[in-house]
Amino acid sequence: MGVLQQDINVSAYAGGIAAGKQWFQFTGYVQSYNQGNPDSAQIVVEYRDANNSSVLARFDSGEIVNIGNWKVAQDKGVSPAGTSWIRVPLIAKRNAGSSNDGYFDDITLSTYTDTSTGPTPGPQPCSDTTNIAAAANGGSIAGASSNYGGNWDQSKLIDGTADFGWAGTRDKITNQYVIVALPGNKTYTINKVRLNPTATGGDQLINSLKDFQIRVSVTDANPGSFTTVFAGTSTGENKLFEYTFASVQAKYVMIFAVNNQGGDYVEIAEFEVYASCK
Repeated sequence: MGVLQQDINVSAYAGGIAAGKQWFQFTGYVQSYNQGNPDSAQIVVEYRDANNSSVLARFDSGEIVNIGNWKVAQDKGVSPAGTSWIRVPLIAKRNAGSSNDGYFDDITLSTYTDTSTGPTPGPQPCSDTTNIAAAANGGSIAGASSNYGGNWDQSKLIDGTADFGWAGTRDKITNQYVIVALPGNKTYTINKVRLNPTATGGDQLINSLKDFQIRVSVTDANPGSFTTVFAGTSTGENKLFEYTFASVQAKYVMIFAVNNQGGDYVEIAEFEVYASCK
């Protein structure tokens, strides 16, 4: 494994950060060499405190295997209060061959201050029929343990269709996960998810999800910040299954794949999250 890391001092923006108006946008591109069991590329963005010792929030692209073109990894949002440093590790992992062929290009970090002076929008009516994980409704991917990419990219997990879904990288078939950030960097009360656990794109059904957990975090997307609120077992059948649990607060929701049905990959077609309005 190879790691190239940069720490950026953003204390000059302390005023905007303290006011909750300082936005940061990170963009980077990754690609893998075309070979059997390709090497992976991974980008992490950590928002850190004044001592550069504690992580306040974290974006993790997961291990991406993407062949033939450059794939974007992007994080955008208001920096957490107390942010003084941003750390960006670029991680390339060798899976085969004698060299490390996870590639990175066009890495940028930009910032701007929201200078709007209008009133803060009031609370919106709660809806327990709206899938708040969906990309179309403002949900986004905040991290993954591994990511095959292409037609099986992590973004397919919340795109509203079961034509293609997320797949991890080969032989990563236990204790894998994808983290969904709920809309607007806000905390929601949730009590229900819907899950299509099947393998997609014509893949063997033995790659479908089997045992799984639903985990939530109210702070950040660091995997250690999550608490398990539901555990279940799926048959891998190609349809949406609904699972309910006691109402909990969540800013991030993780679908945690304990294992699959016996194949070389773990795959999930679609993942939905619903608010509790009671």
